[in-house]
Amino acid sequence: MAGKLGRALVLLVLLAAALITQAPLAVFLLAFALVLLVLLRLDAAYLRRQVTAELLVPDKPVIQGEDFTLTVRLRNRSRLPIPALVVLLNAADEWGGGQITLRCAAMLGSKESAEQRITLNAGKSGVWSIAVRGITLRDHLGVFTAACPAAVQSQSICVLPAAAAGKAKAETAPDEDGDEADTRAALGGSYELRVGASSADIRLTAVMEVAGTGAPNPYAGKHLPHYTSGKVQSVPDDEWATLLGRPVQQGKVKIDRNMTLGELNHSRSPLGWLIWLVLTALLNASYKRGKPDLNVLFQYNMPLRALAKMTSGAISMGMVDGIVMELQGFWIIGLVRVIIEAVKNLVLNAQLEQRLRNS
Repeated sequence: MAGKLGRALVLLVLLAAALITQAPLAVFLLAFALVLLVLLRLDAAYLRRQVTAELLVPDKPVIQGEDFTLTVRLRNRSRLPIPALVVLLNAADEWGGGQITLRCAAMLGSKESAEQRITLNAGKSGVWSIAVRGITLRDHLGVFTAACPAAVQSQSICVLPAAAAGKAKAETAPDEDGDEADTRAALGGSYELRVGASSADIRLTAVMEVAGTGAPNPYAGKHLPHYTSGKVQSVPDDEWATLLGRPVQQGKVKIDRNMTLGELNHSRSPLGWLIWLVLTALLNASYKRGKPDLNVLFQYNMPLRALAKMTSGAISMGMVDGIVMELQGFWIIGLVRVIIEAVKNLVLNAQLEQRLRNS
């Protein structure tokens, strides 16, 4: 409500200035503000239809008193990034009638997927129903919010009492190595034992035959010469893919808050390329002197989100999101958002200082 009143007040001031002064600048500012608001509204309306969400819960019963994780898998189908996305979950006790609301937030890039995890403690036994109550997002300047028409999803979780789960735990109690007793396997064959003062001074040897548990070889029929020979430093990608059972993911730098300053050469902004070039030149110069500059090295490996935590309030997380948009290739929108968030940050810092003085 406060945001709507603020926008209305700004438009009224611009309209009054345009009518009273009839100055070209006032008329231009009024027209620009109206067009910008319409575009932002259309932006939010478009993005709200591009979000999909999937709720994942544990597929096994949870033991009372233990932690479990809820996962919300979000996906942005558009080519535009989503700067702010909020998901509200509702957890209801189907037996006792109690309810709690859970909240998680994310920022999605173009055609990007993300998983938000919420860890809870099963403090009460029973059946809990977890449902996605709503998904909201903001436009690229944070002016409008829009609710996503994602399908309502509901999942149930069974929480077993600790006493009832004690027997099941005893049947698969872990051994001294921390592994469950019924999951251990031994590879049969001949093993040579060596005893000596050091690896170069072996004085006693003995051969020990191990029968083995007869467990099936999970890699039977797979061509893994480097893996089986122990030459792990030269394993090709196709052999890794065979071992993993899926294609090997190629290293790709994601342009988000976790991107470091040393990775700005992967951005889509000339400003990011310039910052990376300066930091790299300073770092290489310190290496050539034989005295690495620890400050530059720290900044080179610092993620963008740290700018909001290590600048004594001069840079807010909203400004960091604007910088991320600039690095993603949205040059004008990113710079405009940085300016808007900077003004907002100055106002909030001034209000905080005023409250501290009056306290």
